[in-house]
Amino acid sequence: MLKAKVILFLLFTYGVAFSQGGWDIVYIPIDSIDSTYLLKEIRIDFKSNENDTVYNYHGPIVLLISGRDTINLNIDGEAISFIEEWKIYDDEALLREQYLISTHPDDQQKYIEIKEMELKQIKADYIFVTAKIHEGNREKSTKIKIQKDLIKGILIKG
Repeated sequence: MLKAKVILFLLFTYGVAFSQGGWDIVYIPIDSIDSTYLLKEIRIDFKSNENDTVYNYHGPIVLLISGRDTINLNIDGEAISFIEEWKIYDDEALLREQYLISTHPDDQQKYIEIKEMELKQIKADYIFVTAKIHEGNREKSTKIKIQKDLIKGILIKG
């Protein structure tokens, strides 16, 4: 009987342990970004409008990024429209699962995903990131300049 209880206990413990989600995201408002975040992998939370700002927020991330904002980014001289793709759940939110997708997901000729970004430079009005661009089976890295007034905050691993 004791052996059966031990086995049930171990099965229950492992089942609970493996069913737990994970959080590895920290939200940083754009006005709090400084050189300590340089060369870090990030995701950008764009503003839905000019009044969409965050200052000193310490609540749930899901309330900040529940919308799917659209942004135009200049990729190698071409303006491309992207939508935020957030995968935030009650028990799980991983940085690698947050990305941007082009607004033409049905047109494989124009379908682009930006899955990784690294913060390279911070200026008064801009940030510069190196982004990994996925176009079908092709992958390339490119530097992108983004106006700070379009950004609500960034997500980093934490």
